[in-house]
Amino acid sequence: MKVGDLVEFHSSFFSNAVDTYANPGVIISDVGTSVGTSRRFRVMWSNSKMTTEHSGYLKVISESR
Repeated sequence: MKVGDLVEFHSSFFSNAVDTYANPGVIISDVGTSVGTSRRFRVMWSNSKMTTEHSGYLKVISESR
């Protein structure tokens, strides 16, 4: 997962939250590692909203070059 990748929010645990995200989104920055080994990314969603998400909640649908 890297800056420029097209992603979707994906979570079975937060299934109600999935509907609140305007998929797809684009990773705009790598925020770094949080507690443990999970990376975090700043994502701009298709409705122009920006959020910071753990990599485990993102699914790459198209990789940037």
